[in-house]
Amino acid sequence: MTEDTRARILHSARDLVLQSGLEGVSMRRIARRAGVGTMTTYRHFQDKQDLLAHVVVEGFRLFQSFFYAALEGADPADRLRRSALSYLAFALEHPQYYRLMFASVPLRSLKLGEVGRRQVGAALQFLTDRVAECATAGVLQTDDPRTTALSLWSHAHGLVSLHLSDRYDSDVDFTELYHQSIARTLAGWGLESPA
Repeated sequence: MTEDTRARILHSARDLVLQSGLEGVSMRRIARRAGVGTMTTYRHFQDKQDLLAHVVVEGFRLFQSFFYAALEGADPADRLRRSALSYLAFALEHPQYYRLMFASVPLRSLKLGEVGRRQVGAALQFLTDRVAECATAGVLQTDDPRTTALSLWSHAHGLVSLHLSDRYDSDVDFTELYHQSIARTLAGWGLESPA
C-alpha cells in the first residue's frame, strides 16, 4: 500500500506540473490530486522540491531502462542506432515524463542529491559510451565522444520536442522522419546505414 501511495503521489505531482506549471504546484494540490492527506505526502517526501526531484529521477530511471534495451544490438553501430530509437520510444510511450524531464523543470533548481545526479547523468553517459564504442570499432569518426553524444541527443530532442508540441508538418510520418534524420546525422560522423 505504501509503494502504491508513493507512486500515486509521484504521478500526481508529475501531471500537476505539466498541467499548471511549477508555480501551480503545492503539496496540498498534489495530495488532493493523489487522493491522500497533505500529511501523507510529507511522510513520503520532505517538501515540494524533494518530491519534484524524485519525480524527475523516476523519469530518468524509466528513460534509462529504454536505453538498456539497446544493448541487445549485434555490434556497436547497431547499439548506437538502437539507442536513438530507444530515445524516441521513451518519448512516445511516456510523453508526460519526457515533457517534465526535458522542458518543464530546470534540473539545476532541484535538490537531486548524489543518487539523483548519478541517475540523471547516467543517460548521457550511456549514449557517450555507445558513441565511444563505435569510434573504437572504427565505424564512427569522432575524437570527442561526449560532444558527439550531446550533439546526437540535441538533434533527437529537437525532433521529439517538435513532434510532441505539434510544431511540424502533420502530413509527414514522424517516426519515418525521425529514423531518416537520425540516419543522416550518424552518416555525418561516418556511420553507414545498415544494408
